[in-house]
Amino acid sequence: MIPLPEGNEPWVALLVRLRLPDGQPLAVANLHFNWVDDDTFRFTQATRLAEELESVDVPLIVAGDFNDEPDSRTVRLLGPPCQTTGETGLTWPAADPRRQIDFVFARPVDRWRIPVNRPLDAGATSDHRPVSTMLELIGPAESGR
Repeated sequence: MIPLPEGNEPWVALLVRLRLPDGQPLAVANLHFNWVDDDTFRFTQATRLAEELESVDVPLIVAGDFNDEPDSRTVRLLGPPCQTTGETGLTWPAADPRRQIDFVFARPVDRWRIPVNRPLDAGATSDHRPVSTMLELIGPAESGR
């Protein structure tokens, strides 16, 4: 658990290190950043998370509710996010999405194939549309590393 600087509410990010069935190491982080219009808290939270993720030396997936849009300084700090496939990528509000504020990142970018990364039309489950992502971690030899 990574405590994040408090905004309007206390938040944490979760970071898990694991090993895939083929033995490859992987780290996965999940986050939920502050929701208010002023991005000061979000950017401070993202900065703290980015500092923690600097020590991750294995392939990494970062996913969650950034409560900020793709061109924001908060998203750019951790980005670039995975390319959205198929649809627009809009996730909020769920009933009639007008903003993309939920993202999946995978790094290093040359170690991943991402055939699917798109929001689902599941408005009754949350105030956000869930993002369905399929990630395939490829070996260093396949990526040119």
